[in-house]
Amino acid sequence: MLEISNLHSGYGSMTILHGVSLNVAPGEVVCLLGANGAGKSTLLRTISGLLPMKSGRIHFNGQSLEKHSTEKIVRMGLAHVPEGREIFGGLTVDQNLRLGAYSGRLNSSQIRQAREQAFAYFPVVERKLQSKASALSGGEQQMVAMARALMSGPSMLLLDEPSLGLAPKMIQTVLDVVASLKQLGVPILLVEQNATAALAVADRGYVIEHGRVVADASAAQLLADDTVRRNYLGL
Repeated sequence: MLEISNLHSGYGSMTILHGVSLNVAPGEVVCLLGANGAGKSTLLRTISGLLPMKSGRIHFNGQSLEKHSTEKIVRMGLAHVPEGREIFGGLTVDQNLRLGAYSGRLNSSQIRQAREQAFAYFPVVERKLQSKASALSGGEQQMVAMARALMSGPSMLLLDEPSLGLAPKMIQTVLDVVASLKQLGVPILLVEQNATAALAVADRGYVIEHGRVVADASAAQLLADDTVRRNYLGL
């Protein structure tokens, strides 16, 4: 579903990713592990078109993403929940959700279904529809960000640090939704600071250091790897 080959990317003249190659198959949850600054967020931003590729290839469902706008990539079915949520604080929760469906990927009936699915995953979002997004707690804002992504009817999700700064109960809610989407067959590329919890719901994982993939294996193999346990799992 997602194939990345020899990708180089960065900010301006600064190259952050140096020849990254990875893939996500249909129905898979794939976790990215790495220290802060390793290039994980840069990778997701490049996939979703927020950063241009310097060289390499990104294919989604067999189509190249090179030179496509973020809007076009969302219309192709790839939704990105960025680190820091980046919801519109001055708008209501309802308005944020409506913007998620703005791409035109879904018809009106499908939008209603996506909305109900989002409410089923995040009941608090439905209760806060008329609240300004800026008035919500960090956990509630994260739920709005994920619900907004679901409103586009994605065939794949990019999740960047969805549990960052959240209370343990909220973290579990977010990871439960990841597990539920996996059961529905929605593939997910997941960057998550709680690496142990992320690997528990993932099928496979990649380790990124200084913008390069240095290891890839099944989630079970990474959980059992002494170097990974020591450097990324705190064990």
